Amino acid sequence: LSIYTLDQVFDLPVKRHGIGWLVEISRFQKPELTEFVPTVRSDFYLNTTAKPFRMRMQECPVLPIRGSQVKSFHFAFEGKTYSINAEIDQNMIEMMELYPELSVKTVSEFPVSDLVFQSMMPDLSKHLENRTEAEKVRFLLSFTRTAFVYKADRENNNTLCAEETLFSKHSDCEDRVVLFSYLVRELMNLPVLVLEFSDHVAAAIELDNVYGRPIYFEGRSFTFVEPTDTKDILGLGEYPAGLSEETYIIQSK
Repeated sequence: LSIYTLDQVFDLPVKRHGIGWLVEISRFQKPELTEFVPTVRSDFYLNTTAKPFRMRMQECPVLPIRGSQVKSFHFAFEGKTYSINAEIDQNMIEMMELYPELSVKTVSEFPVSDLVFQSMMPDLSKHLENRTEAEKVRFLLSFTRTAFVYKADRENNNTLCAEETLFSKHSDCEDRVVLFSYLVRELMNLPVLVLEFSDHVAAAIELDNVYGRPIYFEGRSFTFVEPTDTKDILGLGEYPAGLSEETYIIQSK
């Protein structure tokens, strides 16, 4: 069974078709059926008046609550310690375990469940009150950088969505960029870019003032930010050692 989509998928057999892809979703089995050999060589005839299948999740499906888990996150910002609680929806975690692998940019646009939103976002929003734009960004960076245990994920390339990052024991650079991008868009309503380096992923934000060397995209200037600075010492526009001269790709899909 194949579907036509404009969203690029990385862990299923795909066949380029026009401006999109034919994705063989019957291959996506957990556990994988090793005796099943997929094919993408068949000819397909599409209904050109139909809408493409959309892999992007714009809102969470409304499902009965089967279980939840409250997690507490502790971090420091400007010499003061903060605690944030989030109630994780087990439905969302199990659903994302079976979700196809998409780009970091696409996953960063996935919403969180209503449980997480209602339990965590009001506290974060309250802590951002009466702060400058730059202070708000640095506060969210401190949360993303130090409230979680960092671990490079070499075995599993799947990027965690924001809710999975909150639930997981460990997170890497891609997961933190996803969470940070979501928080900045929801709490500050600012555009965020995903920057893909050869062995790293970072972000850039469109602020009122540009810090450091500007990143230009579609005629606009963005500020580089590093959500994976576990020591929480890099300021806005500051790069990790050895990364400032590296080339990168701005993920637009």
